[in-house]
Amino acid sequence: MAATGQTITGTFTTTDMLSFQSHGDATPQGLPASFFGGKLTLSILATPDVNPNLHLPATLTVECDLGSPPAAVVEGVRVNVKDVINFNKTVPESGANVYIRQ
Repeated sequence: MAATGQTITGTFTTTDMLSFQSHGDATPQGLPASFFGGKLTLSILATPDVNPNLHLPATLTVECDLGSPPAAVVEGVRVNVKDVINFNKTVPESGANVYIRQ
């Protein structure tokens, strides 16, 4: 775990897509119909740069508020590293997210 204000860097590998809830296309926002909003939940293995031999099972949730999302949706990313630390807070600074239909 990192002390408050510290940043831990690393990589992750997706092991499974747990769910995707579509909020529909982004035409209500004046964007192309191929852009979608939604909530994506992935099962991942996180590997911190400080210990490349450590692989922590985690859940990564990415939320995009395009389309017609429920009122409670907040754009951002959340990570829960099981039994270690839960970043159970959406991080708006994580940037804008969009899903693109191909």
